[in-house]
This record gives sequence, structure tokens and C-alpha cells, in this order.
Amino acid sequence: MENKKVLTKEELDNLTTLKKEFEELTKNAGSITLQIIDLEMYKDQIKTQLIDIRDKETKLIKDLENKYGLGTISIDTGEFIPK
Repeated sequence: MENKKVLTKEELDNLTTLKKEFEELTKNAGSITLQIIDLEMYKDQIKTQLIDIRDKETKLIKDLENKYGLGTISIDTGEFIPK
């Protein structure tokens, strides 16, 4: 003897709707996770570029100090003012 019961159309529709909403949220969460990974990779690239720029800046400062001595340079005029 079976005790089968059938859900109403409204109950079945509610379950279907919840399932679809959950699947959409799961898809969006996956998409956000991939975006985060991409952003973290981009952030690492930016860090590498920043380190490279700072290394170039340090080398340039040393080269200019060796050539002109200690002082200040106006980037607008190109003028060197010794200390």
C-alpha cells in the first residue's frame, strides 16, 4: 500500500522557482569568483610593474646624482639646483 501524495501546482511552481533562483545565484557566485581571480592576477601584474618603475627611478636618481651631485631637479624647466 503506497501513501503517494501529489503536490499542488502552486507548491511545485514554488519549488521550481526556488531551484532556478538557486542555480542563478550559484552561476553568479562562480562568475564573481572568476572575476576576483582575474583581478588578483591583474593586481599582481600592477605590483610587478610598480616594482620595475621604482627600480628604474632608483637607478635614474643614482645616475643623476653621480652626474650632477645632490640637489633638486625641476621637471617643468629641467633646471638642476645643487644643495
